[in-house]
Amino acid sequence: MIFWLSCMTFLFSNPQAPDAVLKRVDWDAVQVARCIDNYMTGTATGNRDQIRKAFLPNAGLQFIRDGKPTRFPVEDYVAFFKEGVATGRTGRLVSADITGTAAMVKVEIHTKKRRFTDYLVLLKVGDDWKIAEKIAFSVSKGDQ
Repeated sequence: MIFWLSCMTFLFSNPQAPDAVLKRVDWDAVQVARCIDNYMTGTATGNRDQIRKAFLPNAGLQFIRDGKPTRFPVEDYVAFFKEGVATGRTGRLVSADITGTAAMVKVEIHTKKRRFTDYLVLLKVGDDWKIAEKIAFSVSKGDQ
């Protein structure tokens, strides 16, 4: 919930937009924040259903492993998390850009040993925003 509130503060910080645009963007910002909250809270608490709720069924996770592009389907990513086991992950929303039915969100996640930067591509399906693809980079905290 705290993460969700910080998302809302970040996303509503554009007082320059015209009212009609702001209302539409505000509603989309709320939905994007809910999606990101499902992702962040689900991965922090080991709630697999909540993680799934954030992603499209055909979504995936991409990153570089041993110098080569690697992609896992979302279900393989969800399987990394033990159901109901908290991971100790903490995170923050760095940036969000919403245009029509597409959005790009950058989040930073910290674990005891690593710092992750995720670029999340979201699509609006009906009234819901879902992560279509997750691009990840991580560095050992000892290498920072």
